[in-house]
Amino acid sequence: MRRWIAQFAAAGLCAFALSSAGAQTLKLTWVGSGAMKLRGYYMPNPLALGPDKPVGLSVEPAGLLQPLYGTLQFGGKSYAVLVDAPTAGPDRIWIDANRDGNLLNDPPVKWESHTFSAQGKSWKVYEGSVVLNLGSESRPQPATVAFYIFGAGYPGEAQVKDKLFFYSDYAWTGTATLHGKAYHVLISDESCSGSFKAKDSGGRPAVQFLIDRNGNGRFDAPSEVYDASKPFNIGGTSWRLAMAKPGGAGMRIVKSAIAVAEVPMAPNLTAGARILPFTAATLDGATVHFPQDYRGKLVLLDFWATWCGPCRGEIPNVVKAYDQYHGRGFDVLGVSLDQKDQAAQVKQFTAQNSMPWPQVYDGGFWKARIPVMYGINAIPQAYLVDGSTGRIIAEGDALRGAGFPALVGKALAKSGSTR
Repeated sequence: MRRWIAQFAAAGLCAFALSSAGAQTLKLTWVGSGAMKLRGYYMPNPLALGPDKPVGLSVEPAGLLQPLYGTLQFGGKSYAVLVDAPTAGPDRIWIDANRDGNLLNDPPVKWESHTFSAQGKSWKVYEGSVVLNLGSESRPQPATVAFYIFGAGYPGEAQVKDKLFFYSDYAWTGTATLHGKAYHVLISDESCSGSFKAKDSGGRPAVQFLIDRNGNGRFDAPSEVYDASKPFNIGGTSWRLAMAKPGGAGMRIVKSAIAVAEVPMAPNLTAGARILPFTAATLDGATVHFPQDYRGKLVLLDFWATWCGPCRGEIPNVVKAYDQYHGRGFDVLGVSLDQKDQAAQVKQFTAQNSMPWPQVYDGGFWKARIPVMYGINAIPQAYLVDGSTGRIIAEGDALRGAGFPALVGKALAKSGSTR
């Protein structure tokens, strides 16, 4: 991860320094694509789809089978979206990127499918992206909006039906010097509205200010990820981010009139470090002591939620690994970030999706006790742990995808040879 910091520095990133005198306009570099990998997570936003055509849409493809329409609000402009989602056959998508009401003269949308299966069923997840302009024709500011949709047959179809999920793959990035120390920073448009308005939107921040305080090349929550609508403390001084023009141009950092405490650095939860121990109640009424209850085993600590589309997409991989290796010492402990009074729903969902392992759930959503302890600000997030030593074997993206069962098999073979 340090490599991309060096690459940005070589590209001529502008730095900004904060004097004790107060405000200073930030000089940042625009990253129009690839920002999701830089920040290490993405925050999906749902776009409702329906049968009604957006106002002004006049030309669309022929041969549509089951068209669904939506309107994406981005950068103060409206973009018509069309998804053809037949029960049999692939989903297709069009976006009126030039906003002329004609879906046939826009660049093709990047679009690909991935097949998943569980419980004898198969379904596809379609994902893609489109580049929209946050600037003007004379001074373009290309911004990549990524999106995905679940195809027919998905086990949780009722929760995601007629919804296109989208997130920002763009950001502002630069280097901040606070109290004489340089930090790599990133400003993320979580709401994917293109406005970079730092306001709280329904319990989650619309804009995040990320600061690599420990210099490890990544942004570790919660100590390095801040809600840009609230003051934050770095080096004993309270600051706040002041937004200016749409699109994020002209941002400033100023001293805050409201003093807040400095957030302690997040624990090191990278591969090789020790996992954080905890005791919690599971949904079946048992008490789990983690990781000591898993001595002699390899255990996946899995942070997820029934409402999380990407989490659902990973379930078949985890189920496959569990079915294949549970008898050889592999186990799973789930930690649900579902909302209040959803215990019955979580139980039903895990039963329907062949997830027999215990689940920790307290209804706290993003403020649930264990996720807060671990600094979880995006899911899915998982840690593969040696239950005997408490050491983290792998975490994050390394545990995602169809290759996860094979990774578990290799880790079991290795741990078995060293114990």
